[in-house]
Amino acid sequence: MISPESLGIVARERGLPVMPMVGCRKMLERGAQSSGFTSLLHHHYACASRAVDDAASLSWLSDLRVVALSYERGRWAGGPRVIECPELLSLLKHLEQPAVVPQDYPASPDNTSTARISRRAESERTRPAGHQTVHAYGAKAALAWDLDETRGGHKTVSIEAAAAIGPQQYAWDDKIIFQLTVRQLPLVLATLMRWRQLTEFKRHGDHMDKELLLRVDGHKVVVFLAQAQQARAVAIDALDLLSVASLCMKALHANHPHLSQDALLTMVKALAGDQP
Repeated sequence: MISPESLGIVARERGLPVMPMVGCRKMLERGAQSSGFTSLLHHHYACASRAVDDAASLSWLSDLRVVALSYERGRWAGGPRVIECPELLSLLKHLEQPAVVPQDYPASPDNTSTARISRRAESERTRPAGHQTVHAYGAKAALAWDLDETRGGHKTVSIEAAAAIGPQQYAWDDKIIFQLTVRQLPLVLATLMRWRQLTEFKRHGDHMDKELLLRVDGHKVVVFLAQAQQARAVAIDALDLLSVASLCMKALHANHPHLSQDALLTMVKALAGDQP
């Protein structure tokens, strides 16, 4: 059995922030109920302590510290239903259900509402020929990144955000849509590439009531999208970031076909520190 003290020692020796002991103890007691969590914990603890497969294990232990902090602050008292932070909910799912590919939940037989579109159904919705969409799913919301076109005829990306209304079910008919401008597109790409830590756009849209924020959080990028009194947030992990960034790159390259993709990426990286 790995103790909180042992985890704390390894974290300190590997340069990670201090592991909260009280929260860590509560987390380990809960995690002991899951064989998957126990196996992952022993694997990454062993790798980190021996400096084997260092990056992956240190990243996992860093996420573990976030979970321990939430226990320390009492945010998980009473179970995961009280968690307000989408990133922590995603971490809890990862810890207790560590399958590489998550399973779809079947829709309820008596559920005929068009608002309740499952993950599989959403991906199979009819799209125009040549249309490209990349999805990113969170515990409380989902994002659809669409290859789009501005009124001026330039290629861009639109972001759609839908709230979760059930296990892997999202209200796509009540979504928030944010179309990136040509000037915003490279800044969003720079943040997805983690060359820029924070990007924020306010007073967007015909009614000036939309807001988009992207924030780098470790190996993830948290995307916050709001309109009027509605807000959605999804933490995009490294696997989905590749697909989302690739879609943004495709739109950017379509607007600058005379430049190579390498040249465009170099320019985006150079501009990453500029303010929007």
